[in-house]
Amino acid sequence: MKREGNTLSPMLRNAWHGKTPKTMVKHSPLRATNPHVCILGHITTGELVKHLTETEMANGLANRFVWMLVKRSKHLPFGGEWHAVNLQPISREIVGALEFATGERRMGWADDARPLWVEAYDALTEDRLGMFGAVTARAEAQTLRLAMLYALADCSYEIRRTHVESALAV
Repeated sequence: MKREGNTLSPMLRNAWHGKTPKTMVKHSPLRATNPHVCILGHITTGELVKHLTETEMANGLANRFVWMLVKRSKHLPFGGEWHAVNLQPISREIVGALEFATGERRMGWADDARPLWVEAYDALTEDRLGMFGAVTARAEAQTLRLAMLYALADCSYEIRRTHVESALAV
């Protein structure tokens, strides 16, 4: 993204909002309709601090990512016994949730989720100063997206309290 004239940052920001990504060339422009963009990356804290510029923090690129600090919980030099696990039940659940979530459908709020979301929304939208505030400025949108994903994983078109609690925990 540091190369002069690079359009990756605005393209990613537009894709986050569901806008059609397209190249800026005049002849034979490329575009992706109905985008679903997911970026999973791994970076050390040192690399992130060194390479994430103030511009990317301030222009809204950084707050379109869900940042997680992950540390391993166990020391497993040989990877554990993953091959002995029966993956069929979880595979069936995942396939079922993906089939359920296919297509366009309006999601709603369960009565037990509404009060928690109202309370959380106030905290999530609270102004925060500086670069931390810029990077966390979309906390409510990220939390809502996670809650919707949890609902769909439960094969529900209704966001329930447990989905909001799970999203807030993340």
